[in-house]
Amino acid sequence: MKILTLIILALPSILFSNQVTVCIDCEYKSLESVVNDVVPGDTILISGTLTNGDRVVNLKGTPSNWIYIKGKDNAKYSGGNTGIQFSDCEYLYISDLTIEGQLLNGMNIDDAGTFDTPTHHIRIENCTFRDIAATGNNDLLKLSGFDDFEITNCKFLNGSPGGSGVDMVGCHNGLIANNYFENMGSNCIQAKGGTSSIDITRNMFINGGNRAVNIGGSTGLEYFRPQDADTESENITVYSNIFVGGQCAVAFVGTVNSHVYNNTVIGSRKWVFRILQETVDAERFLSCGDNSFFNNAVLLDETLSMTVNIGPNTRPESFEFSNNLWYDINGNTWNHNLPSIERNSILETNPDLTDKYGHDIYPTKSSTLVGNGKTLPGVTLDYDSITFVNPPTIGAFEVNTNTSAHFDYNVENIVIRDNVLHLSNKEYIKYRVYNYSGLLLLESNIKDDNINLSSLRENYLFLVLESKNKRKLMLVRK
Repeated sequence: MKILTLIILALPSILFSNQVTVCIDCEYKSLESVVNDVVPGDTILISGTLTNGDRVVNLKGTPSNWIYIKGKDNAKYSGGNTGIQFSDCEYLYISDLTIEGQLLNGMNIDDAGTFDTPTHHIRIENCTFRDIAATGNNDLLKLSGFDDFEITNCKFLNGSPGGSGVDMVGCHNGLIANNYFENMGSNCIQAKGGTSSIDITRNMFINGGNRAVNIGGSTGLEYFRPQDADTESENITVYSNIFVGGQCAVAFVGTVNSHVYNNTVIGSRKWVFRILQETVDAERFLSCGDNSFFNNAVLLDETLSMTVNIGPNTRPESFEFSNNLWYDINGNTWNHNLPSIERNSILETNPDLTDKYGHDIYPTKSSTLVGNGKTLPGVTLDYDSITFVNPPTIGAFEVNTNTSAHFDYNVENIVIRDNVLHLSNKEYIKYRVYNYSGLLLLESNIKDDNINLSSLRENYLFLVLESKNKRKLMLVRK
């Protein structure tokens, strides 16, 4: 998987920061032991194998000086109850660690039960979570009361039969992108307990368990964040992912205003998706509805039980279905029986697909998928980080690149300091800023050499700069 990034991590201080090493033969033998001796801007290096779990409380960087926790020398937390638990932490960048073989959860990040002060601004990158030793409701990465976060380029392998790869309870404003999940139990990703505003994009799900992406779920009332949340989840977007195998690709469970689009689904064994309501209280909770499923390429065979499973206390008639491909790989006509009328569906006996990533999922330029998707609202990347054109190709891949506007990916002479983008190239006359779901946030003519992004909460932004004859697209990470 690949991603084009202009990486902005508030780095100026790192050149002068202190570095400390944690290992079994070092002065510091655990993360917990080093917490009181590091300050914002410092780097903690984890070396070798640690077999005792760590608990880190109140480790806090600042917006301009993050604390870096990086693995080296094949660093791993192996065994124990929980590998690492972070509570009430802020502005941490965690990378290059392996978490394996725990009896409870692999890594746990939470707000220590203080609902009004969530843990926030944590980035997890290039980590591996694998081979959990638990069999119950235990997770490789457990997140509770966690805001403004990113999980990118990680691997999640061999989860607990009753747990999730990534489990979110009351989490907000997050990005889960470019990760690989294989052999999960209940879920690869679960978003519940008042979770909102999460983008799940460009991930690969192989044998993703009972519900590869569970948008919602069932949460005890005392665990909701905020405490008065009226949905299990809302505003969850799932796009440009690949699902292979598993019982069900996506479940909408007590969620509203959540959207699943431009994914490729192959070989689900029971259902393509489910519509359920597991937390039922008509006086408090909204019923599952007002969601959408569009531009997805669904490739299945006769092993599928049914396209959709619908439970009670839901509003399936409020869902939008449009521009999906429904293809029986054995060439049969497929009656997919959706709960409301679908617009512009494609029922194909041969959609003209070729091999990519080990499966026949990539449309050729003559495929009926090309140019037949529902128009997307803004800048959106496909699984390979190629910009979708409008109208887009159906599924996780955009192949109609000949008609797309030319983007210059050279990011020289672009600098961000203190949330202000400084342009030294005078040729650009206009800019637009989108969030990761393609929603336009800012648009203006360039009046001077600076673009102020401080008003935007999002960590990841698409920035489009325009001159008279070209456009520059950048993925900016604040």
